[in-house]
Amino acid sequence: MNVMVPLASLNYSRVEKAPQAVLGFIVQQLSGGAGLRVGHVTDGCSAERAGLLIGDRIERIDGKKMASHEAVLEHLNYKAPGDLLTIDVRRDGKPLEFGFVLSGEEERRSEVARFDEPVTESGQELTCTVTINLPEGKHIYSMHRRGFGVPTQLSFRGRGYELVGSAEEPPPAKVVSEGLEPTWILEGRVELRQRIRVTDVERFQVLLQIYAQVCDEERCHEFRAVVGSDGSAGEFSEYRGRFERQPKIELGNRAK
Repeated sequence: MNVMVPLASLNYSRVEKAPQAVLGFIVQQLSGGAGLRVGHVTDGCSAERAGLLIGDRIERIDGKKMASHEAVLEHLNYKAPGDLLTIDVRRDGKPLEFGFVLSGEEERRSEVARFDEPVTESGQELTCTVTINLPEGKHIYSMHRRGFGVPTQLSFRGRGYELVGSAEEPPPAKVVSEGLEPTWILEGRVELRQRIRVTDVERFQVLLQIYAQVCDEERCHEFRAVVGSDGSAGEFSEYRGRFERQPKIELGNRAK
């Protein structure tokens, strides 16, 4: 059965265009089926900061062989600003791999996480600070003090770094209710910190998933955010890719 609906009854005012990811460089197709190479690289873009140069021969993007300029553009249609992109190239016969966060016409910067400094060299240690601003009367549960309630979680994935020690949190408050286990909660402006060590500055990519239950005396709702950074600046961008497909990050050998 077909149902006819007058357009006026749909009651929408406009159609929003999805933000488009931007590579930051021109893809040049070489003659005679010789493959692809990096053309002009935009000054100051993520691709330039990652280290791509004009003339790099493109072999794979996100692990996939790219035979044509059109194939690259089609792949880009499945990405969004803030997603991570990896690119394998050859430079003077030497294989190199780069990774960077795609930009767009409108950067989707996140306020939830940041580094204390940009990544500059392997062996560097830096702090990732996660900030959750809770309204008055709301709380989240401690990451480390187990009790009634689901603990707050930070999950790291990516490459080119390792975790140093466990995440730090402010001292939690203990709440005791009759007939229940004690509850350890965090309130107000909550800052969680995780130290990380750069193991490969050229491959550095970090993805971070934050999970918490935000509760008051009556009910709870979930807070979940996934953000990413290529380490070129302190800021993180919102991430829309498949977080669970990224490599897991293990605790460093010199954990403190």
